[in-house]
Amino acid sequence: MAKPRPEPAGDRIRGVLWSMGSAIGAGAFMVPWKIATEHGQESDAVLVLLAIAATLNTLALPMTRRPKGTSSLGATLLLSTVLAIFTLIGNEASAAAIARISAPLLSVLQRAEVVIVAVVAWVALRERADFAFWAGTAIAILGIVLLYGRAPTVEHVDGIFYGLVSAAAFALMIVITRRWIHQIDAVKVNGLRLWLSVVCWMLLHQTLPRFDQLSLRFVALVGLAAAFGPFLGRLCMMQSLRYVEARIPALLLLASPAFTLALSWAILGTIPRNDELLAGALILAGVALPVFLEAQSDPART
Repeated sequence: MAKPRPEPAGDRIRGVLWSMGSAIGAGAFMVPWKIATEHGQESDAVLVLLAIAATLNTLALPMTRRPKGTSSLGATLLLSTVLAIFTLIGNEASAAAIARISAPLLSVLQRAEVVIVAVVAWVALRERADFAFWAGTAIAILGIVLLYGRAPTVEHVDGIFYGLVSAAAFALMIVITRRWIHQIDAVKVNGLRLWLSVVCWMLLHQTLPRFDQLSLRFVALVGLAAAFGPFLGRLCMMQSLRYVEARIPALLLLASPAFTLALSWAILGTIPRNDELLAGALILAGVALPVFLEAQSDPART
């Protein structure tokens, strides 16, 4: 099977833009997801999330253009199955974490995936991260920590553990997708992995929620989270991996808390505090640094 190959300048720009779309989706996902878990059971939230995202992806299939040179049936089935397992692990762990800790702290913990992606991609795909990447990552993570603003306590241990498990699961999904992306259709794989995740959920829990007991508010909030996260956000992520190394969309995901601030300001009218603005600026600077330096160091890509 072919390893990921370098892409020309125009395609690389597309990859960065798709990565930004994924980061915006991740930033928009967190708020409705946190509120939803306060109005229903964690396990029910995961099932509804996956089912709604799978339905949205299926409805989108006829409206998408199929990329050339993809759609290997064996690769599609294998990748979808593997991603479905990690999807369930990641979302179950995320739901367990956000029921125990705040959304900002979970956002900090899940950004650990950028480090996991960089290390695993270096070993498995020979995609080595340079100094600019690690410097930018450190600056962005500092901004995220400042944005959270409080040190976790001993009571947060369980939530922190689940948050890191979630980050690891989603990080491995990025690397695995990058390894196979030129052999599959991202929209088909995303839809199939979501439906398989629903099946995995049923096998794990061996029950179904009482749908008549789920409030409309709960379903609407989970549906909003599903649209931003496992549907649009994950599709943008998968498309970006067709053009850039695995570490790039993972790096752009560090900007998701800053996008959450901006969206809260634009939609809810919540004006960020000065320290939040400073943290957001650090996050964006850290994300932009390696992308800018990489373009400057390789004129062929500008």
